[in-house]
Amino acid sequence: MLNIRSIKKIFWDKWVFGRSIKNLIIFIIFLSASVVFAQEPIVEAMGKTPSSAVEDDFLVVKVQFDIALPSVMEDALQKGIPLYFIREFSLSRVRWYWVDDVVLASSQVWRLDYHALTRQYRLTNGLFQQNLSTLADAMRLLQKSYAWRVADRHALPKGNFEAKVRLRFDSTRLPTPLQLGVLNQKEWSLSSEWIRWSISL
Repeated sequence: MLNIRSIKKIFWDKWVFGRSIKNLIIFIIFLSASVVFAQEPIVEAMGKTPSSAVEDDFLVVKVQFDIALPSVMEDALQKGIPLYFIREFSLSRVRWYWVDDVVLASSQVWRLDYHALTRQYRLTNGLFQQNLSTLADAMRLLQKSYAWRVADRHALPKGNFEAKVRLRFDSTRLPTPLQLGVLNQKEWSLSSEWIRWSISL
């Protein structure tokens, strides 16, 4: 026969168990939400339709990106921190039975910085260097590839290939203390998707 103490114990055990289940459900929901947010896509820079041609015995790529620079990057630029961007190009022979055969991989490193004394932006790629009065002008120049010579035509095999290109921000070139601070922050993960098209050589 149940007494008052037994009844209280039963209700207490059920209440504790119920709270445990409730807390567990809340924790699972929170964990799931954390995973979802952690897997958010990086900030995208959508590319426009590219083209390629053989000009003066070189394979030349022309492409334009549409980049929205996050405000945190603009602030870093104003404080004298240079930003590095990489244009990447790949040429592959598609194989349905195995991984694609990459016959060419090429890249360009672009440096964008701001000089407070002259109030000008500077865009640099190798020996190329240009000063621009506004950030908008600098970004327009960065995001458009007029005639990128990716390879000597005679160094490439003949056939049908898949070409792909993208533009991305390289956070590994930031000052070391800043690299640690921007880990897993999507604002610092600016990148386009690979833009693909077919090439016959």
